[in-house]
Amino acid sequence: MDPFFLIIAILFGFLLGVVSGLTPGIHVNNLALLLLGIAPLAPLPLAYIAVLILSNYIAHTFFDIVPSVFIGAPDEETALAVLPGHRLLLEGRGIEAIKLSATGSALSVPISLAMMPVLSILFIHLYATVEAMTSYILIAILIFMVFMEREEKIPGQGSFSFSRQRRRIFAILSISLSGLLGTFAFRYQDIFTPLIPIPSSFLFPLLTGLFGAPIIAQSIRNKPQIPEQDKREITMKKRSIFKNSFIGSLSGSLVSWLPGVSSGVATVLARYFVRGESEEFIISLSSVNTSNALYNLLFFYLLGISRSGAINGVKSLLGFISLDWFLIFLAVAVLISLFSYIALLHLSPSLSLIFTRLNYTTLNISILIFLFGMILLFTGINGILLFLLSFFVGSALQKLGVKRTNAMSCIMIPIILMRFNII
Repeated sequence: MDPFFLIIAILFGFLLGVVSGLTPGIHVNNLALLLLGIAPLAPLPLAYIAVLILSNYIAHTFFDIVPSVFIGAPDEETALAVLPGHRLLLEGRGIEAIKLSATGSALSVPISLAMMPVLSILFIHLYATVEAMTSYILIAILIFMVFMEREEKIPGQGSFSFSRQRRRIFAILSISLSGLLGTFAFRYQDIFTPLIPIPSSFLFPLLTGLFGAPIIAQSIRNKPQIPEQDKREITMKKRSIFKNSFIGSLSGSLVSWLPGVSSGVATVLARYFVRGESEEFIISLSSVNTSNALYNLLFFYLLGISRSGAINGVKSLLGFISLDWFLIFLAVAVLISLFSYIALLHLSPSLSLIFTRLNYTTLNISILIFLFGMILLFTGINGILLFLLSFFVGSALQKLGVKRTNAMSCIMIPIILMRFNII
């Protein structure tokens, strides 16, 4: 192994992770597909391209909190109905939200490493059983998500969101609509052809339409007033930070077994055991994200199975990996986590200043145009049509006031149907 090539791959992957994390709409899986497409042209051996992809993957799990907090914020009348990061932003605590996320992700690394020996044994001995029961587990998770909808009065969301029964009915509706849309996309995924010669992913327009674009569009309509971000220090107790990070890390490790279960869904499951405010949610979600990335790597080493686009890129380049390469990858992940944590803590005030000084409406419109162009480039005209359909469904679900994670049924339901040989 050439140390020079290794350092170059780590640094370049870290920088790519920073850029992809800070850029709305650039998913790490799509970037992995792009890197995979140009790998034969790169001056680095394939093993170092794999290191680059992994470095990008880990760094992205840290930095993607920034656009999640500063992009697509609502107006103050609907603040209760939005994501916890937006809620803190409207309280002048956007910098604190970034620091909370960085802390949750960083804490999840030693916690995940400490759990790996025991969970490795469980992975090996229980995988066949879990694999055989995957469809039923996914169905149980969907049912659980419906019953997690509780009575909650949300200003600006209409009377639909007042009743627990109605919220659960709308949760079933949102799961069904998203599942139907996802089933269509899975069934006809070959029609999404990119305009450039790179691997394409129909999940890009599907997930962007369901999750990202509706929030940005709502922000354009509402024209929120972003207050000065003058609250910079973490006020959450250390014990609570560790507890939420531990629950999030454990959830991230367990859902890495299951296809189609996102970090958001894992966080919903974690929140059943740990109740709290926006701060706790951010810690849990960030811990889930980074822990899930580490356990995807472990899962790939133990069983040769990839549960994410980034790890699938590593698998495409290397096939299987030896213990030596797994330990190298793990060391790289720890190093990138340290870089990312330190960088986020130091850069958060500057990033906050940049985002809040921009014209918010112009910024959101520019992002929508950028996303539209990226979808066209990566998936062609049919990808645009899927995006528009997904955007319509995502906007409808947003209006109903149910949890956005219900829309992850767009992946879970097709997987269930495929395992039952229905599609």
